[in-house]
Amino acid sequence: MRYVYPNYYSKFECIGGKCSDTCCTGWEVDVDDDTAEMYRSIPLPIGDRLRDRLRGSEGTYHFELAGNKRCPFLNEDNLCDLILSLGNGGMCVTCTEYPRFYADTPIYEQVDLTLSCPEAARIFFLDTDPIRYIVEDIDEDDKDDDGEFGDDPFGHNGNSQNDEEFYRELEESHMDESDENRLLNLLKRREVAFSIMADRTQSLEDRWNGAVSIVFAHKSGTESESESISELPDVSGGLNQATDDENILNNIKDMEVVNPLWAQYMTRISSNLKEVQSNIDQLINNRSKYLDNEMERLLTYFIFRYAIDIYYHDNPDKTLLFIKRCFRIVLLLIGEKFIADDSLISVSDYLQYDDFMRALLEERGRIFSRQIEHSDDNVSELMRDMR
Repeated sequence: MRYVYPNYYSKFECIGGKCSDTCCTGWEVDVDDDTAEMYRSIPLPIGDRLRDRLRGSEGTYHFELAGNKRCPFLNEDNLCDLILSLGNGGMCVTCTEYPRFYADTPIYEQVDLTLSCPEAARIFFLDTDPIRYIVEDIDEDDKDDDGEFGDDPFGHNGNSQNDEEFYRELEESHMDESDENRLLNLLKRREVAFSIMADRTQSLEDRWNGAVSIVFAHKSGTESESESISELPDVSGGLNQATDDENILNNIKDMEVVNPLWAQYMTRISSNLKEVQSNIDQLINNRSKYLDNEMERLLTYFIFRYAIDIYYHDNPDKTLLFIKRCFRIVLLLIGEKFIADDSLISVSDYLQYDDFMRALLEERGRIFSRQIEHSDDNVSELMRDMR
């Protein structure tokens, strides 16, 4: 199977009971049918606990949560009793895969780490280099019990740009010709966008606009090295798009609340929108090198994760708007931190000290991801005015 990964993927390792915001609370744990069947046959004593907590039927199995919305197998030390009793092979697919995010295409599978995981967010925002994406052929039999690919899952430190073998295999696949051409074209344009985003000789505003032009607006000519991306017409709307804030806040009113902090922050943002927007203005206009780099990485993350939706839904305008709104929500959450009545530290303090900004990005990025990226219903609500 062919996989595409970001270069930070292999750095992740679950920290278990040391996690500050465990994934074993707050979410209903879906159990796949094969694992549910295994659970029904496990002997005492863990078997009785499994059968007592397993609910649903084929296709809908899940664990009934305990008090404080904790997984019933999460013990007092925040460790999993299933792993302690059965090893990693005792976990269902949901628990094995998280925080990995998979997206299938007819020719490859792309994998990323979701920022809702504190350790994944820490790894992501600790790195300041441009994200590189790696293409690798991996035998499914090489996976270990955690669904991982060993200590060096990629086998090299190469970049997926200009991977001629990858595109040749796509061209030789048995897809419908029109679908094949659409997917091939999208993937090539996305690769160009990654190259543009990684070119730090240009401003982030110009790089973002260039990447958007290539992937979403289908602007021709931008693949030529002779054309400067700074000369492209503005199709991105820039990094600071306050004009959509009212639409965003209106759309999220009826969302399922996954994290109580989400509701608290959004209420404060709605009540102090002008101040929050002013805080965002200061952040973007006076951003440090660190924040500039992390904004680049976050936008690249969104392009990688969501641009593939164009192939399935053929609606680049809607996909782009979704990415813009995701990025804007992260900015709104950051801007909320500096509401004058409660904040003892100013925007300038956070811009001066990278460690402050890194911790804030990790926290607010995690809250965004947990609320939006793990709920199809909440994604639909965010795009309600585009239905």
